Amino acid sequence: MDNNFNNPYGTPEQQNYNYVQYEPENNSGEKKSKGLAVASMVIGIVMFVLGCCLFSFIAVFTSNYAMLVPAVISLLGVILGIMSLVNKLGGKGMAIAGIVLNILSFFSCLYMLVSFITLNNSIEDASGYTIQELLQAVSSGEMTQEEYEDILMDAQEAMME
Repeated sequence: MDNNFNNPYGTPEQQNYNYVQYEPENNSGEKKSKGLAVASMVIGIVMFVLGCCLFSFIAVFTSNYAMLVPAVISLLGVILGIMSLVNKLGGKGMAIAGIVLNILSFFSCLYMLVSFITLNNSIEDASGYTIQELLQAVSSGEMTQEEYEDILMDAQEAMME
């Protein structure tokens, strides 16, 4: 009686040497493109950082509606991410991350746009100046820092009412 306790597969005569061949998921031989997913994620990261920092700075000194630029670009990033997911292209995780970042960026830009318009309207009601005109008056020396702060305090009180 030949007990083969050391070899769990049995004797060499009993072993089956049939190996399973690995086949990739994509049988067409084409590699899935991750371009749309990468583009969506990059747009999301850039617009989240630049939309919250650079464009808000531009909006204060030029026009409140400068915040529409990153909002529109963020919508483009959402569309690219959705296209990547719908067409089942590569980079599913990057596409989802891009969609999430672009949606966050879009709503933060809209929030800042509404905030800037509200602030500008309250300052204009309190003083007759827009925020851009106030900044120009202070920087050119036409208005002192104390007058500027008084106008801002009046605008803040008007917003609280």
